[in-house]
Amino acid sequence: MKNQLFLLVFILLPLVVSAEKVEIDGIFYNLNTDAQTAEVTYGSQAYVGDIVIPASITVDDVVYNVTSIGEEAFAYCSNLTSVNISNNVTNIGKGAFESCSSLTSINIPNSITTIEKKTFSGCHKLTFIDIPNSVTSIREKAFQDCFLLTSVNLPNSVTSIEDEAFTNCGLTSFTFGNSVTSIGRGVFDGCYHLTTIEIPDNWTTIGNGVFRNCGLISVNIPNNITEIGDNAFRTCTSLISINITNNVTRIGNEAFGNCRSLASIVIPNSTKKIGRYAFNCCFSLTNVYCYAEEVPVTDSHVFNDINSENATLHVPANSIETYKNAEQWRNFGNIVALTDPSGIESTTASQQPTIVERYTIDGKRINQPQRGLNIIKMSDGTIKKVVVK
Repeated sequence: MKNQLFLLVFILLPLVVSAEKVEIDGIFYNLNTDAQTAEVTYGSQAYVGDIVIPASITVDDVVYNVTSIGEEAFAYCSNLTSVNISNNVTNIGKGAFESCSSLTSINIPNSITTIEKKTFSGCHKLTFIDIPNSVTSIREKAFQDCFLLTSVNLPNSVTSIEDEAFTNCGLTSFTFGNSVTSIGRGVFDGCYHLTTIEIPDNWTTIGNGVFRNCGLISVNIPNNITEIGDNAFRTCTSLISINITNNVTRIGNEAFGNCRSLASIVIPNSTKKIGRYAFNCCFSLTNVYCYAEEVPVTDSHVFNDINSENATLHVPANSIETYKNAEQWRNFGNIVALTDPSGIESTTASQQPTIVERYTIDGKRINQPQRGLNIIKMSDGTIKKVVVK
């Protein structure tokens, strides 16, 4: 029996990868002596200042290629200011730079394919990030709470963005590549400075809470969208108008809840279900244009806390009586027929809408026209973009 145990141990020993931890020029590494590779890891004290991660290191006359940065290797190093990473690095672990609150500059080498969970979460001073075209996935909370990160351009290689990846960022602009087919919950939640967004044409769903608490003023929804998820635009308090295109079948719970500036909305004929509190606390909502001849199924309190008595519901002429008797819809003070193909009744000369509010493209309210693109809100609730020369 003893001989059998000895033989078993002897057989297993060669499968164990030998490793050791070393410090070279102030950076700590885990060495894989079999593969002759090195992983940057945390040290006995926090990293500070500017760090350069080399392509290789030499230990006892043996060259080790630096191929990875370990999980939380630099996490909570509050005095780390910049990091330069060599192209030999193919993996950056979860939370590698989490809460590096003074980090202002870092390069992601074009050997990286995934930005892992919380990699840069809490990097409050990070103002710019260049995502290389080798990256295919941005994981959960990757850039959460990067308050000074104002602009991101995704390469076409990125196919998925996971939950809360850019939550509470200082984004003023964001450009998707043409390959993003999957976007997680709350990706832009709390991006208060994000006033405009171009939703890719290949999306089929606007997920739960994706644009919650954003500064969006107006949104164009692509024709391929079939569902607007729960809380998708909740508390977008600057959102004035939205046109829901004619493939959307479901509007989720609280999808536009607390959109306090929302003055008008177009609901297409394709919409079959509207979730609870979908337009809750939309205090400025005065015109709802609903094309559905068959009254959409509604959960409770769809139009809760709006001034429905003074709002007008525009519906197909042959469905007026049905809407007047339908739960959630009958509370509108005015229910009238849609008489114009656009969903907005024709007006006489004396009834022509006037400009009531004007904004710059970045969402700032102005009293007079300014050179460039202006966004104007009309007295009938419609939104227009005009170029002032």
